[in-house]
Order: sequence, then structure tokens, then C-alpha cells
Amino acid sequence: MIKKFPQYRLKTAHAVYPKHLLQLEKLLTTPYAIGYGNTLVLIDEATYIMLQLHAGNLAQYLDNLDSQNS
Repeated sequence: MIKKFPQYRLKTAHAVYPKHLLQLEKLLTTPYAIGYGNTLVLIDEATYIMLQLHAGNLAQYLDNLDSQNS
């Protein structure tokens, strides 16, 4: 039996650059996918909500997470 997880799709405000991919790998502990047209697919509702509060600005969200972890 395959268990299905809820998926949250968010259109990012800017393009996803290699720096963002490295930060995603380092900072996110849950699975994610980068879709076509700057779409980020998440299964973690809390991360999805935080990105919505950042108005889809992935760079700003990741920089804030990185500064908190330093």
C-alpha cells in the first residue's frame, strides 16, 4: 500500500539559483521538489506557511534560516 502525503505547491517570487539549491539541501529536513516555472513542492505544512509569510521569497527565507542556524 502506498501512503500519500499532502503536497503544498508554492510559486516562488524569483528564480531558483544554485545557491538556493545548496541552502535547501543544508537547511530543509523534509523532502521537497523543484517544479517547472519556479514552483516549489513541499510536504511540510510549516515550511509552506513560512514561505507564504515571506511572500514566496525563497532567497529571503533561506537567508533567514541560515542566519538563525549560524
